[in-house]
Amino acid sequence: MDKKEAATAKERQAKHRAEMQAKGLKPLSVGFVHERYHKALKELVAKVNEGGFSDDLRTKTVTDTAEIDKLKERITALRGALHATKADLNAQMSLVKKQAEQTGELRERLLAFKKVFWRFYWRS
Repeated sequence: MDKKEAATAKERQAKHRAEMQAKGLKPLSVGFVHERYHKALKELVAKVNEGGFSDDLRTKTVTDTAEIDKLKERITALRGALHATKADLNAQMSLVKKQAEQTGELRERLLAFKKVFWRFYWRS
C-alpha cells in the first residue's frame, strides 16, 4: 500500500497556478483600490468579457443596432408629425386672426346699428 503524502502549501499553489495558466489565466494585483471603484472595475471586466469593449478599452463594438434603428425611425416619424402639426397650427392661427378681424368689424357694425336703433326709439 502506497501512502499518499499531503501536498505542501507551496505544491498546492504551484499546481493551482499551472492549472490556471493552462486556462489562460494569471494572477493580477492592482494594489489597494478604493472600495467605490470595486463595482465599476467588475463591470468593466464583465463588459470586456462580453465583447462590449476591446482589450485596449478604446473601441466599443456594437453588437445589435436594431434598437438604434427603431429609435431613429421613431425620431424621424415624430419630427414629421411635429412639422405637420406646426403647419396645421399656423393655418389655424391665420384663420383665428382672420375671424378675429371679422368679429371686430361685425361688432363695430352692431354698435352702429344700435346707435341708429336708439335714435329711432327715442324719437318715436
